[in-house]
Amino acid sequence: MLPALSATDTWDADSIKIHFLSGNELGLKYEEGTNSGIGDTRFMLIDPDGVSHEAVQSVTMHGQRITPGTELFCFSLSSDINGQYYITNAYSRIGDDSTWDAGLLYPKPPLSPGTWQVQIIDDSHSVLIADEVVTV
Repeated sequence: MLPALSATDTWDADSIKIHFLSGNELGLKYEEGTNSGIGDTRFMLIDPDGVSHEAVQSVTMHGQRITPGTELFCFSLSSDINGQYYITNAYSRIGDDSTWDAGLLYPKPPLSPGTWQVQIIDDSHSVLIADEVVTV
């Protein structure tokens, strides 16, 4: 868990940091500037009530591929637990509003207290790549 900006100089939003250590980079391509999926890979959050939420790439993702060593940040723009979740590789998207383009909204504190799971799934092979528990 990492704090994220929820307003100017206010760090009370939540984000989840994911450190990508290794894997098949071919399935981790994405198109920059869209809120779409990342290749054949799904990033899932399972909330304390057992409900699954897919996190899609943020328009702030850059590089067109996730490579070993990449740090990803998962966040939401909604205060509703059922809101959309996003992934970005740009820490500035959650932590430096001076770099934001016009129209970007602040992350909200959507993560309710309890135990969350972060799952990364390779859809091309139906394989669970990672399954980590995060306590909020």
